Amino acid sequence: MIRLFSTNSQKGFSLVEMLVAISILFIATTPALFLASQGTSTMVYSKNAVTAKFLAEEGMEYMNNQRDSNLLKIGLGQSLAGGWIDRIHDRCSLTEFSTSCRVDPHSPGSIVACATNDADCDVLRIYNAPPDTNQETKYSHNQSPGWTVSIFRRNVTTVLITPDEIEVTVTVRWMDKNQPKTFELKQNFFNLLGA
Repeated sequence: MIRLFSTNSQKGFSLVEMLVAISILFIATTPALFLASQGTSTMVYSKNAVTAKFLAEEGMEYMNNQRDSNLLKIGLGQSLAGGWIDRIHDRCSLTEFSTSCRVDPHSPGSIVACATNDADCDVLRIYNAPPDTNQETKYSHNQSPGWTVSIFRRNVTTVLITPDEIEVTVTVRWMDKNQPKTFELKQNFFNLLGA
């Protein structure tokens, strides 16, 4: 009887070799996963920061428009109770009854003083238009159906510097990872008609 011996040239991985391979793979991929999660977080923050900037600019442009409208009315001979800063400084300056005001370009004539105890005065709501329409996403204080509370708050304050100059500050606030974030825009308005 002839016995044939065969040597098995195929060897499997031992448990130790498998654990070493998995450890190397884990160590190699962890930085990439960390960078991917940081990139996503940074992208969300950047999107919110850009939105806040646009909301601040929109609020400032609305205030500029109100000032220009007042100057035009005065130039045409109309008298306004607040003069060239009518509906701007009287509603947006710090008083014992008001802390700031809210502006809403999507609702005509809406510069509204915020009462000192009204924490929700400056909360913006968002309307996400259906993708199959030509409408755009809008931010407003509108409380109609379809408008949901956003993460952004916008308020406007004014400080009278001289009778012909006021400082207007538009502040947009939001939360990012439970940290408060703020974007602030300041501009001085002047009475272009003079005293």
